[in-house]
Amino acid sequence: MSSQVDSLALLSQIQRKSLAVGLVMSVVSAWCAFAVPGQFYPAYLVAFLFFWSISMGCFALSCLHHITGGGWGVAIRRTLETGASKLPLLALLFVPVLFGLPRLYLWARPSAVASDVILQHKSAYLNVGFFQVRAGIYFAAWILFASTINRMSAKCDLEPSIERRESLAYMSSVGLIVWALTTTFASIDWTMSLDPHWVSGIHGVITMAGQSVAGTAFVILTITLLSGYAPIARVLNASRLHDLGNFLMALVLFWAYTSFTQYLVIWSGNLPEETPWYLIRGRGGWQIVMLLLVGLHFIVPFLLLLNRSVKRKPRQLAAVALLLLAMRIVDLYWQVMPTFSPGGFQFNWVVLCTIPAVGGLWLAGFARRLPAFASVIVDDPHSEESHHHAHA
Repeated sequence: MSSQVDSLALLSQIQRKSLAVGLVMSVVSAWCAFAVPGQFYPAYLVAFLFFWSISMGCFALSCLHHITGGGWGVAIRRTLETGASKLPLLALLFVPVLFGLPRLYLWARPSAVASDVILQHKSAYLNVGFFQVRAGIYFAAWILFASTINRMSAKCDLEPSIERRESLAYMSSVGLIVWALTTTFASIDWTMSLDPHWVSGIHGVITMAGQSVAGTAFVILTITLLSGYAPIARVLNASRLHDLGNFLMALVLFWAYTSFTQYLVIWSGNLPEETPWYLIRGRGGWQIVMLLLVGLHFIVPFLLLLNRSVKRKPRQLAAVALLLLAMRIVDLYWQVMPTFSPGGFQFNWVVLCTIPAVGGLWLAGFARRLPAFASVIVDDPHSEESHHHAHA
């Protein structure tokens, strides 16, 4: 009982501190929006995309667990559902992006469209009104499925039955399909169209891979932080950590494979509408960022996760997860910022304001909601199995 109280106290402390940081940095970010709008909107987009990727990764992995079952998801299921429940907050946090469309996207500037034949050709899809409608559809679909699946999951715990679990698995299957489709189009709208002349058939898959890495790394970091408290302590053990470490390693490999595939196809094709995207990001200092991604987003985490002991020790696995979350920010920065400084690397200091602003509000909402979700790891078919492993 005391460990449950301790976990609530810890989450309450995280909520208060995160909210304070979020509010203060939101004020600073608002000042940046007026003082340096050219730097603010790209920096805000990076911050939004990062926390959006965590929530969407949590949603996708939650659906996957409901479909497949398996003991790997027992300790993280409620954390995944809590992360997905922050999508309504992210819909609100998307509003500044809508205000900054002309500063972010070339196709949102009438003068640029008037002088560019390619933009005129794409204007039926890339226009402000349709962009806003699509964004509304994406968020409506994500919120609807996330909230529905979370409710169904809670009912399965309170009143377990085969019929309820089958319904939950079916809804989660549809949710995964919706996730794949909407994330693909959202990645086209929000990141690929930053350079409307560039095309990539695999960019949506890379986005989904990045979301999966971010979601898994975040929940690993969360449960290791709460590993000494109930109810997480009751189901988390070395075997579960090892499974999650293997899962994270597989997702890192998937991200690396899809990223390299995009690079290889574009570079070997050598088409004028595709290669400039990599040319800009491979010179003027941006190539150093690319090498950091290869080393710290793939090689180092992969080698660490090959080590069995790393995957079975909470602190070491948490360190790998934290590294991957940091590199997710770097990856998004590398995708977004060269569009606004094609001549060479320039650090946009406003990200030091926007990331804590968005992150503080998101994390405060997460910490506030988690206790209501995490209290339920009862009547789960894998709970006894976990209990056995913990005593073995």
